Amino acid sequence: MDHDHSYKLLFSHPEMVADLLRGFVLEDWVKDIPGGTPSTSLAFGWDVLYWISPNSNGTFPISPVDFDNLNELQEVKSMLAERVIEWTEEWEQQGLQEGLQEGRQEECISLVTRLLIRKFGIHPELGPSLVQLQNLPVEKLEGLTEAIFDWVEVSDFNEWLTQQLAN
Repeated sequence: MDHDHSYKLLFSHPEMVADLLRGFVLEDWVKDIPGGTPSTSLAFGWDVLYWISPNSNGTFPISPVDFDNLNELQEVKSMLAERVIEWTEEWEQQGLQEGLQEGRQEECISLVTRLLIRKFGIHPELGPSLVQLQNLPVEKLEGLTEAIFDWVEVSDFNEWLTQQLAN
């Protein structure tokens, strides 16, 4: 699996990377990463990855520091990579859910608008109220599709809308 996208996502938040390193790597060298404290530079994350990744010959780019616990450091790197993948999957799932919810709301607003225009025609009092439908959650919009059959005038809809927006 290609982790480049996940690393890029994690390392675009330098403060989080620094906190993770300080929480997992209890070594003085963490404080000695060039620049002292992480800057807001996007390159910080890639610098950290460079510093905690061995070269092709198995040595690390930081020469004066001796890593007694190489396996521990590799384990931290592996744990960070796994966590980045988990975060990415969670964020993708959350985005999908939000997108589906927005789509449902747009469809409900479209349906309600068509029903109201069909019931009352193009009415001057209707326009401003239709704009306010954007502020209602899907559940209330669905309730409106049932309540519309009880209304006789546009003012009935406007009263209902005012009550829903107040709650």
